[in-house]
Amino acid sequence: MPDPLELDDDGNTTWSPWAIAAAALLLLLAGIIVVGTLRGCFFVDPQQAAKAEEVKKKKEDEKKKKKSDFELRPPIVLPSEPKTPLPLAKPGHWQTVRQDMRANYRDFVGDSRLTVTDTKGRPYPVEKTPFHVRAARPVLLAKARVKSTDTTLFIPETSQPMRLVPDLEERGLGFALNQGFTPLTPMPSYQYHFVILAKEPTRYAFIKSLDSVQPPFDGETEADDTQDPVLYSVVQLATGRSISLPDNPLTWTSTAYLLWDEVDPGDPLSPEQEKAILDWVHWGGQLIINGPDSLDLLKGSFLEPFLPATNGGTRKIEANDPAIAQLNKHWLISTTKDPGEPLKVNSPWSGITLKLHPDAKPLPNTGELLVERRVGRGRIVVSAMQLSERDLINWRSGFNSLFNACVMRREPRKFIPGAFGDVTLMWKNDKFAGHRLDAALNTHLRYFARDLDVDTSYQFQDVTDPAFLNQQFNAAGQPVTLREYRPPTNAGGLGAWRDFNATAVAARDALRKAAGVEVPGSEFVLLCLGAYLVVLVPINWVIFRAIGRIEWAWIAAPIIALIGTWVIVQRAQLDIGFVRAHTEIGILEQQPEHPRAHLSRYTALYASLSTTYDFQSENPTTLIAPFPRDVNFQMLIGEGLSGVDFQRYDDVRLVGVPISSNSTGMIHSEQMHTLDGPIRLGKSTALGNSQIENRSKLDLHSVCVVYKPTTAEAARGRRLEGRWIGSLLAGQSASTTERMSSLPENKVAFEDERKSETNTFRTPQLDLETMFKLALDPKYIDEGELRLVARCDEVLPGETISPAASQLRGATLVVAHLAYSPLPPPEKDLNTRQDIKRTNDKPDTDSVDLFK
Repeated sequence: MPDPLELDDDGNTTWSPWAIAAAALLLLLAGIIVVGTLRGCFFVDPQQAAKAEEVKKKKEDEKKKKKSDFELRPPIVLPSEPKTPLPLAKPGHWQTVRQDMRANYRDFVGDSRLTVTDTKGRPYPVEKTPFHVRAARPVLLAKARVKSTDTTLFIPETSQPMRLVPDLEERGLGFALNQGFTPLTPMPSYQYHFVILAKEPTRYAFIKSLDSVQPPFDGETEADDTQDPVLYSVVQLATGRSISLPDNPLTWTSTAYLLWDEVDPGDPLSPEQEKAILDWVHWGGQLIINGPDSLDLLKGSFLEPFLPATNGGTRKIEANDPAIAQLNKHWLISTTKDPGEPLKVNSPWSGITLKLHPDAKPLPNTGELLVERRVGRGRIVVSAMQLSERDLINWRSGFNSLFNACVMRREPRKFIPGAFGDVTLMWKNDKFAGHRLDAALNTHLRYFARDLDVDTSYQFQDVTDPAFLNQQFNAAGQPVTLREYRPPTNAGGLGAWRDFNATAVAARDALRKAAGVEVPGSEFVLLCLGAYLVVLVPINWVIFRAIGRIEWAWIAAPIIALIGTWVIVQRAQLDIGFVRAHTEIGILEQQPEHPRAHLSRYTALYASLSTTYDFQSENPTTLIAPFPRDVNFQMLIGEGLSGVDFQRYDDVRLVGVPISSNSTGMIHSEQMHTLDGPIRLGKSTALGNSQIENRSKLDLHSVCVVYKPTTAEAARGRRLEGRWIGSLLAGQSASTTERMSSLPENKVAFEDERKSETNTFRTPQLDLETMFKLALDPKYIDEGELRLVARCDEVLPGETISPAASQLRGATLVVAHLAYSPLPPPEKDLNTRQDIKRTNDKPDTDSVDLFK
């Protein structure tokens, strides 16, 4: 190896060239290592960094998936389109909630609960009670399989923000899984669902833009909020394996219209959904059927007995068709400012000839293109042409008015100039002034037990908040008085669950008078004491003297005392040291010719010791909730809410209702009750005379029939008329040949007759007089309606309460709608939007801009 050192010319030792080269090479290698290390620490390749981040995220996602044993997808409130981000919920109504869930790694057996809370997670209580209701149901999940569950839930009647909080709890382990919450969007009191059930629901997308659905509002004065209200939430549902419609008619109360097109009812609808639709129609639902594509499919279906018409054969509707001429003559809106454009048929329409049912009628001036039939309080309308016909939809001078008046059966309207240069749509009839946003004009659904004496309309009120006063001025510098629409006190509109309307108040008052323990009277006590002494002394002595064993009389004395005590306890219906009493007042409402009735129960339970009650019904339509016993109820300081579970699965239950000692608790329940037959108008087979027939198995007392004249009849001097029948037992009939007499206006109908009949009963009856007054009040009777009102002195079957009470009393008010008058002729709108716009387009030299 060469020596790295050598001597220079002066004799000094120096590095040899090869040594210097080796040292330089070592320094270069060291520099490369240092630079590479620093680059790795401070400089990262973007591609490598992204790849590393992706790997890291994938590992974290896999880790999260392994931790998530269950997946609870956001619930939807029916009726609803799939995957609705913010479900609409109608305050004060019971609604069906559908939720998909899956267990990822194992089978699951447990319970699902849904609770409606505020933004702080606090459950909303049942008004004026210390309870809140949770919706619960059992859940069986197979590993890795998605299951859809339907739960019936009460939506609190509040306009405040609401959240729907789901929970899963495994049986036996008590393991609870909370998957966050879903915000609910409260529907205004005036808003209802317009459901489209069709093979191709997109054909009806135009309905969302109709003036009937979203009327324009540009204000009446400069102080108004000009937001266009949405009167109907349009829900488009396609046919498939399952349809997102409720299966309980009492959860259809948020729906006003159902449009049916090319749906085979045998495939997607369950029997429960079919019954729900029929009940909904009988109580005021509006069913719109697109005839050409639907009538043949409905042959043999649950709807066939109620259809207004059948398919009489196909037809082509051309420009020269007489029906088109009628539409142009009667439904074209023409004014001096806007003469309007007639309906033009650019190409022949596909249609059918309608073969009418005897009870059906064509809508006036439609050329029999639209035919309707009253079904109970509601109606079914069938079209002979396609409702989505393009030429018809584009008829701007008549289609909106025709659809509003004939298809939807709504009141006529008028367009007026808005306060800010656009148009405002108002009711044509002055009697509806101030009722622009009124639930009573947007839905025909009515329940006697729910909708009496209910505030339904928004009202204008001046703004009184000092923060907003004198903040707006016109061009002259004058302050503008602000107005706003204030919602009604009943946020749920019509059809909502009521605990404080007229019928509920009357039922509560009657229960408070009747509820409690029936204490034996003095006659009963003296009778029992006398009978005991007679058996103990003379009879006891005579018997044993006759057999020669007088001494045995002393042995028999305590035995007789025990037997006497037992008899007294049974006769008095009292348990030693523990007493329960059950009092029930019901309201049974029936529509014409319908075998199912709406039954509302108001139940009072008295207990001498603290008792927890459970309620059970095999009727799947049953709804149950605590009922406030005191309108002035207030929670005590430090008192918390008690949760009770409403369960609907194989049967319906309300579980865990506590009632403290020596107090009375109250419960409100409703269901569709199946009768053995309707209470109806019929004809005598022998004489052919009309008669009222009681085909139910209910014994009716205090029976009377009343008729309220129509507006035209009242103008001719006809007043409220009625007839007293008295008793109408099960299977009996009463002739209607006897003429009705006019009833006094300042007195409740047949009040004296009811008092006289009450005196003939052997046992005291529950007092239903206040409820009779409501049922016979002309204010709560439709024009042209024939109504039967009666009482049935029994607790109707269909609900079980445990533990059972030793004392049971009950009575039911029966309200049978025997017949309704024909619907009045539909009326077209006064003008069109174009009429006002053309006026506004003209220069107005007299107008002054009042706004800056």
